Amino acid sequence: MQEDGTMSVQARHREGAVFELSAGPFAALSDNSAEYGGTDNGPRPSELLLWAVSSCLGQSIRYMAQRMRKNIEGLTLDVSGIKDPGNFRFREIRVRLRTTGDIQELRKVLRLAKKYCFVSNSLAVPVSYEVVGEEEERAYDNESG
Repeated sequence: MQEDGTMSVQARHREGAVFELSAGPFAALSDNSAEYGGTDNGPRPSELLLWAVSSCLGQSIRYMAQRMRKNIEGLTLDVSGIKDPGNFRFREIRVRLRTTGDIQELRKVLRLAKKYCFVSNSLAVPVSYEVVGEEEERAYDNESG
């Protein structure tokens, strides 16, 4: 992460609908279903979004449980999204939490943990989203530099 809070990842096309994703030293593949020209060799982008929600909220719960000195055992997050296919977006995302431990302790932790999940917090409000081509990026860099 940069000093201004900017985080970056990269997606590089490999073949068909497969993209190699990288974030620092980490890499993964993303693909699509056959319906959209893919071969199912990796999670779909929409599944990656649901994974991001589950892992971010899970990490936030773990972090807050540790700070509160609560032991949340056997934590599982099941995340589902209801698609709005006509608009190519999710109209609803639901998280179901399960624990082998005390559910009341999990609820206490969750109340505070929610505020530490960048992903779900970003989905809950309008976020600026911009796609810039390489030529436009160069022009921007020349203007600001």
